[in-house]
Amino acid sequence: MVATSSTLYSAMRHFFSMLIPSHVSIRFFWFVTFFFLGLTYLYISAYNPYQPTDKEWLVNPNFKLGFDHWKLSNPKQIKQDAFGVVSLSLSEFKKYLALYQRFRIDSRFSQREEGAERTEPLLLQLSGVARTFSLGQGDKAWHQGRFSLVFYDEKGKRVSINAVPLPSHNKQWREYRKVFEVPKQVASVRVNVNILQVKGTVQVKEMHLVPVELKPEAKILQILGLLIWIGMMVWLLFGYAQYVWTKSKMTMLLVLVLMFGAIMSGDMKLQLMNQLPELLFSITPSFVVDRDVLAHFLFFFVAALVMIGVFHSKRWWQVVIDLILLGLFIECAQVFVEGRVAEFMDLVVDISGIMAGGVIAGLLIGWQRYLKKMSC
Repeated sequence: MVATSSTLYSAMRHFFSMLIPSHVSIRFFWFVTFFFLGLTYLYISAYNPYQPTDKEWLVNPNFKLGFDHWKLSNPKQIKQDAFGVVSLSLSEFKKYLALYQRFRIDSRFSQREEGAERTEPLLLQLSGVARTFSLGQGDKAWHQGRFSLVFYDEKGKRVSINAVPLPSHNKQWREYRKVFEVPKQVASVRVNVNILQVKGTVQVKEMHLVPVELKPEAKILQILGLLIWIGMMVWLLFGYAQYVWTKSKMTMLLVLVLMFGAIMSGDMKLQLMNQLPELLFSITPSFVVDRDVLAHFLFFFVAALVMIGVFHSKRWWQVVIDLILLGLFIECAQVFVEGRVAEFMDLVVDISGIMAGGVIAGLLIGWQRYLKKMSC
C-alpha cells in the first residue's frame, strides 16, 4: 500500500512538473490565491444570496412614525432628531440600553392573505443601517453595540441570542445584515438595537426583519465556491502529501479533521459542539475563550508542532506560511457553507496556535540538536 501511494505521488508530481515548472507554479499559485480572494470578497460585500419570501415583519421599520410599535428600555437616552435618525447613547459602563419589538412568529404568518403556514427551515434576515461613535471596550467580548435577534419558546424561555456586532467607531452610514435560521421550538422573537455594558452612541436609520430563502443561482455559487477553496487547500498541501502518505498518519488525520470541520454545515457543527463540555472563560476583557476558540487553537497548535517537527524538507517559516494560508482558505470556504460565516477572530486564533506550536517545535528541534552535538 505504501509503495503504491509513493508511486502514485511520484507520477502525479512528475506530471505537474512537466505541465508547470516549479517557479512558475509558485507564482501561479499566488496569482490564483489573490484572484479567488478578490472574488470571495466581492461575494461577501456586494452580493446578497438571499431573496425575500414574505413582506417586512417589523412595524414602522424606518421610524417614520417615531417610536410607534417600538419599545424603549430608557426613553431619556433614546432620541429621534428632525431627520428621523434615532440615537441610543450611554454615558457610563455597566448599563443596558435597547430599542426593540417583540412578537409571535405565527402572528406574522397569520397576516398573509394566502394564509400560508410556516415552513422549515425558516430563515430570517436581520438588517439595519447604522453608524457608531466612540463605543468603549467592555469587560466581555459581547459587551458592545449591536443588532440582535432573540428567540423564545412557547413558554417564554429564551432559546438563543443571535447578534450582528457593530464597530466601535464608524461615522459613515453602513448597512449591517445577517441571516439566522429559526429553531423549530421558537414561538416568538425579539428584535433589538442595543448598547450593552459600554459607553458610546449608536445611531440607526432603519431596521428590517424579512423571511428569506437562498436564490437558485446562489446555491450553484456556494457549491462552486466551496469546491474552489477545497481545491486550493489540496493544492496548498500537495507538497506534504508524500511524507503524509508514507510516514505520518497522525498528520493525515489532522488535516482531514481540519478540512471536514471547515465544510460541515452550521447545524452539524452546533450538534457536535453541544456534545462537548461547556467552556467559557476570559483571558482579557476583549478575548473570551469558548469551545470553538479552543478547538481552533488546539488544531493549529498541534498542526504546527507536528509539521514543523517532521517536515525537514521545508524551512520552519515556509510551514508557518502554509498553515496560515490553510487557516485563511478554511475561513474562505466557510463563506460558502450553509450556516457558517468567515470570522476574522477565528483566523487570529489560528495564527496564535500556529505561532505557539512553532515556538515549541523550534525549541524541541534546538534541544535535539544540542543533545546531538553534546553526544559527539
